[in-house]
Amino acid sequence: MVVEALIALLGGHAPLLAAIVLLVAPGLALLPLLPERARRDLVTALAAAPALGFVASSVALITVASIGLSLDGLVIRLVEAALVGVGLALPGRPEPALRLRREDALVAAGLLLAVLAGVILEGRVIRGSPVPGNDWAKYVLYADEIRNHKSLLIDNPFWMLGVPFREDPGVPAIYGAFLVLGGQSATVLVHGIWVFAVIAILTTFVFVRSLWGPAAGVVGALLWAVLPISQDILGWHGLPNLAALSMLLLVLLYSACLFVGDRLPLAQTTGFGLTLIALAATHRLSLLVGLGALAIMVATAFVLGDLRRMGGAAASRTT
Repeated sequence: MVVEALIALLGGHAPLLAAIVLLVAPGLALLPLLPERARRDLVTALAAAPALGFVASSVALITVASIGLSLDGLVIRLVEAALVGVGLALPGRPEPALRLRREDALVAAGLLLAVLAGVILEGRVIRGSPVPGNDWAKYVLYADEIRNHKSLLIDNPFWMLGVPFREDPGVPAIYGAFLVLGGQSATVLVHGIWVFAVIAILTTFVFVRSLWGPAAGVVGALLWAVLPISQDILGWHGLPNLAALSMLLLVLLYSACLFVGDRLPLAQTTGFGLTLIALAATHRLSLLVGLGALAIMVATAFVLGDLRRMGGAAASRTT
């Protein structure tokens, strides 16, 4: 973050560092917000960081825009620095061991294989220009207007009667912030869906690995990478759907932890709520799916007589 800010201070731009500032840095700093199962080892924690970074950055940027602050480079960098500062200040932050055991190396290799397979197959759908579908155009346009107006709630001058943009603000907030920090042409965002496709593979690994072990996590990530449904989303450029998938998997992970009786201290309960907010901001229909899944889980727990135990786990606090 410091390097990116210094480059900007000197009048330059670093798009890759801008993406790291928006997605990776806050995700790594806020790892204590994840269930303990998702940060037991280095590979899982690193795989979870981009999705968690999207959760935190999108909610924070939408919040500051909603209270009237201008989404310029200074405000965006201060927001990201604040997220990292809050994460580093979380009390008793348990960190995964910064060492790669042999079994962790094998898991990392399997996950990289899944990501590589996903990228190759995704390339068969969206490599080159123009990309398929037509939804990409409105996200590129909205992000460019966010950069121009330094705001999220703006009128769409290219639509009849100039009504406000009607896209869910989660992804556009990140896209707009990236254009502000990265200084690139908005056309680069035509292929921004690649990033969210990779994050979906990583988050699938985190979800499955946290509940059923590392081998299952690698298989789950590989299946998501190669199954046609993941390429189908790319075919019509379902950008918010793809981003919401990662949020939905995190919501289901928190819920599953409660279901099996894991304790969620205050930081992790906060992470659960923050992820639900991010899901609502990313794709409202996916939020309804997530709430439906939660309702089924609560009903199942009620039938099994575990509802009181789940409530106790959610309300518990650990030091």
